[in-house]
This record gives sequence, structure tokens and C-alpha cells, in this order.
Amino acid sequence: MDRKMISEGLWRFYVDLGKVINTIPEGRIGDRVAEALLQCGTSQMMHFDHSGDKEFSGCREQCCQDLREAMGWLKYAEQTEVLPTDSTSRLLEEAKNLLEQLQETSSIPGYRGLDHLAIAVASTEEALQLWRDRMGFPVVCSEVVNEGSVRLTHLDLGNTHLQLVEPLLEGHPLYAWLADNGGAGLHHLCFRVEDIDTVMTASPLPTAAKSHQGTGGKRAVFLEKKHTGNVLMEYTGA
Repeated sequence: MDRKMISEGLWRFYVDLGKVINTIPEGRIGDRVAEALLQCGTSQMMHFDHSGDKEFSGCREQCCQDLREAMGWLKYAEQTEVLPTDSTSRLLEEAKNLLEQLQETSSIPGYRGLDHLAIAVASTEEALQLWRDRMGFPVVCSEVVNEGSVRLTHLDLGNTHLQLVEPLLEGHPLYAWLADNGGAGLHHLCFRVEDIDTVMTASPLPTAAKSHQGTGGKRAVFLEKKHTGNVLMEYTGA
């Protein structure tokens, strides 16, 4: 992520936003929209430009939140007709592009954060007695994928998902993994990306030659473990 380039883009956005705010007609709705848009992040810009490495992560997150709020108010302004569509659509596109740049925190192309932590289990139902029934994490989805070879069950941990991976076909490699591990255990961590084909050709670390089926219509691909410090990693995306 090029901080200088993003900073310049943010300043341009807020200058453009200020010019549009000046065109909002006075009135109860117009005054409220103008006030809200003025509060959406301009105070964070100085912190973004001058923050050190330790403070930068927090400033980036705040800028992302401010941009999302600005987008929400711009959509509201359009729907209440205090701003014309041609003004809001241009600013919404600017904000969307800036959000994507701010969220690029890695050299992984299209990186969008941690998708899930995966635990290999011999029985999904037994595992759910712990994670769903005793720990209280809700089940998001449960699918049989990859030609019926595994069941993938996702639970919502709040800031990411826990994936339970249960082998279903005799001879599946996970049976040997479970035996070697002495039972269930942490199997891999998975990063969410925009596009699997792109990341397979441009990943900073080599991936497997073929992708496999994930949940919710997504695809996934493992990274070659010999290049990842013996930690099994995966990408998932469209």
C-alpha cells in the first residue's frame, strides 16, 4: 500500500466532497446531511499523514469507517434528492476505490483479511457440542463439498469464522492427519481474496496447481507448506 498515493487520493476526495457540500440546499434535511458529511473524517487526515507505524493501523481503520459513513450519507442525500445523482455517483466511486486501497494491507493480490481458522474433526456433530452448544458460537453454514469428500461447517466467532473440516470418504488424507495428531486440531488458516485465479498466478508464495471447492460458491487453494514455515495456509475467493 502506497501511503503517499492514498493520502493524496483522500485529500482529493475530501476537497471534492467539500465542494459538493456547498451545493446542498438549506433546510432540515440538507443541513443535517451537510453537517454529517463534514464530520466524516476530515479530522483524521492530519493523523493519517503524520502517524507512525504503530499508530497507522488505527488511523487506517478510522479512515475506512469515515469513508463508509460518507458513502452512507451520500446515498441518503441522493435518495432524499438534496444532491443530484451525478454528484453522488462520482464521489461514491472515489470512496469505493479509496476503501479498496486502504484495505490492501498485504502483498497478497486482492487481500481482504482473515476468512477463517480451520479445525479438522472426526465428527462435526461431536465438535458442535463444544463450539455451538457449550461455547455458544452460531452455525453459519454447513456444506458437503469436493465431490462429497468433506463436510465444511462454519461458525461465527464475531471477527472471523471457525471452519470444522470433517472427512467423509474412506482413504481421505485427513483421516491420517487426525490419527497423527491424536484427534481434532488446528489444521489451517485461510485468507480471503477477491479472485483465486489472480492470486494463484501472483501470490508472493507458491500455491497448489489446482483450486478446490469452498463454501458459499467460493473456490479455495492451499499454499505450498514448504514455503510457509510449516503452517498450512489457504486462500479463498471467487
